[in-house]
Amino acid sequence: IAALVALMALILLFGILSELIKPQAIEASFLDNPLDLTKGNSFTKLSVTITNVSSKNAPIVLVEVKPENAKSIIVSPSQTDLGLVEMGNRRTNEFIVRPNPAEKILAGTYTLNVFAVMNGERFQKQMVLEIKKQPSNRKICL
Repeated sequence: IAALVALMALILLFGILSELIKPQAIEASFLDNPLDLTKGNSFTKLSVTITNVSSKNAPIVLVEVKPENAKSIIVSPSQTDLGLVEMGNRRTNEFIVRPNPAEKILAGTYTLNVFAVMNGERFQKQMVLEIKKQPSNRKICL
């Protein structure tokens, strides 16, 4: 009975470890984070790598980057088709992320959602961009 329990524990441990080391479908990173507007930086790049983690080739891989606050942040392009990504292979694309000049941007954090669709399966990753800017010189009177 002890050997059976030990075997079951090893199988469970192997399953947990295989999930931990399994490649992620979406990996992403910002070139500059925080984006420091006080230094004249007007944009950053978001590098998104998609790995085909499915068991077959993906003839069409759609990637979309959507800021949660779509008025304040602009992403270009907002979506792209990576074309064929073979099983186990990866493809990288860059997106330009910048404040919307038509809106007043506040210092703080902004969440962007990265979506990928391949072989009918949808994947998502959240990214957080910090924006730094000069504090306002306005005084608040009470």
